[in-house]
Amino acid sequence: MMHLEDLLTDHPEHVPSHHQLALMYASLGRIPEAVEAAKAGALQALVQGDRKARAELLELVAGLTDEDDGP
Repeated sequence: MMHLEDLLTDHPEHVPSHHQLALMYASLGRIPEAVEAAKAGALQALVQGDRKARAELLELVAGLTDEDDGP
């Protein structure tokens, strides 16, 4: 996980790393960090004009925030 964080410090435009970091945080139960990473990736995807990546990241955010709300 630290490698992804370091990569994103140096290359915040690398959208796939945001996605992977969000998934890793989510798997560890670190939902706020996962949402933050996914939103950052979605913003980068928007800047780059990558609609597919942006949609995937926003879908991940929606899924994470739905899970966080509970039943």
